Amino acid sequence: MDRFKELTTFVEVAQRGSLSAAAREEGITPAMVGRRIDQLEDRLGVKLFKRSTRKVTLTPEGTTFYEDCHRILGELRSAEDSLTVGVKAASGRLIVTAPTAFGRKHIAPHLSAFIAEHPNLAITLHLSERLVDLKNERFDLAIRIADLKSADLIAAKLARNHRVVCGSPAYFKRAGKPKALLELAKHNCLVTSTEDGGQPAMQRRRGAHALGDRRRRARLEERVGSERGGEARPPPDRARRLRLPRQ
Repeated sequence: MDRFKELTTFVEVAQRGSLSAAAREEGITPAMVGRRIDQLEDRLGVKLFKRSTRKVTLTPEGTTFYEDCHRILGELRSAEDSLTVGVKAASGRLIVTAPTAFGRKHIAPHLSAFIAEHPNLAITLHLSERLVDLKNERFDLAIRIADLKSADLIAAKLARNHRVVCGSPAYFKRAGKPKALLELAKHNCLVTSTEDGGQPAMQRRRGAHALGDRRRRARLEERVGSERGGEARPPPDRARRLRLPRQ
């Protein structure tokens, strides 16, 4: 019989004054509780309880033994808890890279609370449209709106990236509205791309047939540190969304 189980069962019985109550707490049968107490008393050579049909009370020797066991088990739990807290506590430096607009809107606002929760952790947030080399540039974590290309990296999906096709009323009046994705080949499309030449998801799926050779592309670079600290957005009445069926 495990001595640790004997001691924990003994403490439970002493605190609850009942074999049945201790058995319910430990998820075992009253007979097993009684067997553990009997083996503990046989090993120690003393009676720890006075048992009756209604309750169980400690003998003088049992009272002394209970005080020592209660203290020892409490110190053991404290030692385990302190070790667990030490393992879970974050410390050191964490260098994170993320796209500029996404980082400013979805990461930066939460940094204060995160740092307050982990005071021993220093965080450096690097905002750029460049896909950094995590292995060679000493970044710890990257938040990317892209497909994972390297098998050497471990990735977890955070959310879906929903994109829409938008156009100004003036452009649609001049060029007409596309009714399907393939019709975008006839339009002048402004798309984003990363510094490493990454293409938007729509273009990757459809290839040259999506935007065609006649597309015009412009790279949209977002800068950090504008005077108002805001992000550039077109006025809501200057752009319209389109829902285009697949072909």
